[in-house]
Amino acid sequence: MDGIREALDKIIGKRSEKAADKESLEAELGKKEQFLEHSEKLFQSFGQLREEQQRQLCGSMEMAEKLKASGEKAARCRQAYREALTAVRRLKIRYRRPTVDLTVIGETGAGKSRLLQSASGLDNDCIPALPGTSCTGVSSIVENVTDLKMTEAHFLFKTEEEVAAEICHEIEGLTGRLMELKGETGMAPAVRIEGTDPEKIREAFQAVISEARALEQNRRGADQTKAGNLRRLAESRQRDYAEEEVRSQWMPYVGSSQRENMSLKNPGLTPVAGADGCWHYVLSDPAQIRKYVAKHNGGGKNYYHYIAVKEAVIRTEIT
Repeated sequence: MDGIREALDKIIGKRSEKAADKESLEAELGKKEQFLEHSEKLFQSFGQLREEQQRQLCGSMEMAEKLKASGEKAARCRQAYREALTAVRRLKIRYRRPTVDLTVIGETGAGKSRLLQSASGLDNDCIPALPGTSCTGVSSIVENVTDLKMTEAHFLFKTEEEVAAEICHEIEGLTGRLMELKGETGMAPAVRIEGTDPEKIREAFQAVISEARALEQNRRGADQTKAGNLRRLAESRQRDYAEEEVRSQWMPYVGSSQRENMSLKNPGLTPVAGADGCWHYVLSDPAQIRKYVAKHNGGGKNYYHYIAVKEAVIRTEIT
């Protein structure tokens, strides 16, 4: 543990040095941006003069037009400096953070959730990790908060457009796998579904299901198995997105982060206005948190809330 603390302190120390460098760069860029701002105002003042005055100052209208063109270049240059300043300030804030972010990635079943459980002290209620199955539905951020009395989950919900884009992406992926089975090359055709109308979703998935079923009937061996697996996956996702019994579990949450959804207070979700202009919903009952981050509980109970969750931030004290 001492080695881990030492490594983290070293990382934070190096970041502090970088923050100081960015602060110097910010000051330098700021001076140049101020100079360009002054120049831009002079060019603007010149552009507001009458043509006769511009000619007298420059000697000819040709030179006056060149001067005005230089003013446009100065404005573009100042805009570039403003963008650079914004980027440097973001980096400075990032390097000044007294914490370190760690990302855990890997294939399904590699042990990502188990590792996070071990590191955080959380259990299956907050970070589901069940043997032999893919049960996690949401990529979660675990934040170390030292003065928190109980674990909290902060949820940000997707917009209807984001859900529709996700569905289209899934169908494109399934179509791509179909093309591979048929030996076709090239990109899978783009899919467009406006909104989350169940009939349109069902129709889009049905095209994949029908084609996979035809392949399943006409192929033999491994290709037949692959086609059957693809068909069953498409049927499962069609059910998740289009069947009312399942939709009723996730659809009410869609768009709730763009407006305060009072009806979502009933299951224990508390709406909190975020700095990003969105509503975040806080839940502190671990048994309820699982319903929003897991696909199932390992005992036959399926959850579908995860479909509407864009981000889950689990706040707890990591000792």
